Amino acid sequence: MAGINSALSAGRGFIVGDCLTLADVCFVAELGLFHNEKARAQDLKKRGLESILSEKVEEQFPDAMAHFAKLSKHPAFAPDMDPYMQKIERATA
Repeated sequence: MAGINSALSAGRGFIVGDCLTLADVCFVAELGLFHNEKARAQDLKKRGLESILSEKVEEQFPDAMAHFAKLSKHPAFAPDMDPYMQKIERATA
């Protein structure tokens, strides 16, 4: 996350270069999967494990998290990401 945040902090619109690349595709897919931890927060805590997406992730990696939010709404990802993230939100409610 620190590397992604650093790459994006230079005002870039994408992780590598000036357009969507495999780096962005992998980033949105992997970070999306990490959101599954939200529904399992209590189980992680019982096992003495910390969530990868801690409560401070937005504060620690603002550019990376903003990029995730932007990519999640990108036409290439939104048809899959919107229902996926809604499912996670329902599971954590």
